[in-house]
Amino acid sequence: MTAEVALLNKNAVALAADSAVTIAATRGNKIYNAANKLFALSKCHPVGVMVYGNAEYMGVPWETIVKVYREQLRDRCFSTLQAAYDDFIGFLGSNDAMFGEATQMEHVSAVVIYQYGRIRERIRGLVEALIATGEGVAWCWPPSYDAEHEALVRATYKELFANLLDTVFEQLPLQPEDRQALEDIGTFLLTRNRYPSSRSGVVVAGFGQDEYFPVLRSAVLQGRIAGKLKQRSLHSVTIGVESAAAVVPFAQTDAVHLFIEGIDPSHAQEATNLVGEKMHELTKDILNSLSMEQGDRDGAEREWKELAERHLKDFTERAEQQRSRDYVDPLIDVIASLPKDELAAVAEALVNITSLRRKVSMDAETVGGPVDVVVISKGDGLIWISRKHYFRPELNQHFFHNYYRSFAKGGTDE
Repeated sequence: MTAEVALLNKNAVALAADSAVTIAATRGNKIYNAANKLFALSKCHPVGVMVYGNAEYMGVPWETIVKVYREQLRDRCFSTLQAAYDDFIGFLGSNDAMFGEATQMEHVSAVVIYQYGRIRERIRGLVEALIATGEGVAWCWPPSYDAEHEALVRATYKELFANLLDTVFEQLPLQPEDRQALEDIGTFLLTRNRYPSSRSGVVVAGFGQDEYFPVLRSAVLQGRIAGKLKQRSLHSVTIGVESAAAVVPFAQTDAVHLFIEGIDPSHAQEATNLVGEKMHELTKDILNSLSMEQGDRDGAEREWKELAERHLKDFTERAEQQRSRDYVDPLIDVIASLPKDELAAVAEALVNITSLRRKVSMDAETVGGPVDVVVISKGDGLIWISRKHYFRPELNQHFFHNYYRSFAKGGTDE
């Protein structure tokens, strides 16, 4: 897990990311505080990228992916941040050298066998019920691909599904219709708009060549499935005249939302649910205290239910307005006026708030370690405010000399 945040105003965008990474093992989890999650997407242009969720994409570390992309990008630039974002996402979906058929097959196998294993552990004579449950979950998610690609996925991995079923379910008496239902579940896991816990998030922020205010785009990725990337766009933030600033947290966002809105989002939702329940109970208590014919009672119950729903909606809207007026809007006004160094300081502080909250709770400290911070502006480009190295920079000057070597020699390496 991780905590990351992006702060944007008309001057710049500040990105901050912690260093914690959780390694899952058979005997428990191990947390290290040395992961790199924040990178320059280009050596020459003001664009940065953050990653969260899985530390690898289809088995390849994100750091390797970003640096390979950066080398092939060389000095190419884009007129808009959206174009840079699309090019990077396109690289993830089309690089056959890194994410070829064998890698895709291994990735699909890992996703499907995990779900089959969960069904197998719980099956214990409940095959039909669990399959029905799995189908229900799968069908309730909208498709991520069109029907043509879903059919291609089904055909491409049909043999793999059959082998996984034989491996996972062994001697269990699966009927042909059961096997078909389980194959459907495998297909849905890969093609529906549902993303497993092994997913990755990508945040791209900065400036296009023709843009004067910062832009941010983000997406969640599962991987290449039958040659096509499965991804869903999440955030689209464009700073301008109408929107002067923004605060966008990623991954573990609860502490940042608490700081910004003055209340934990889960607590706000729980309060809304509780008010709704109490209004429903009050309606029932009043009806029970009155002597009414059943027909009149049913009509009154419908009217009072509608009235309670209107009042609950009004309560929710007024609570949101109060949070915006007293907490969110004043904070955004301050963020809009911050200079670049203060923008970076606030971004780092928001990540540290999440780290502190994990430290003083009984939860695992899944946020921690050094905080990397970068500020990207139109005039100065990408500037590192805080950056960890696994080596001593003074002993490795060649690393910094080699960084721009390909450009110093006219676009080709020695």
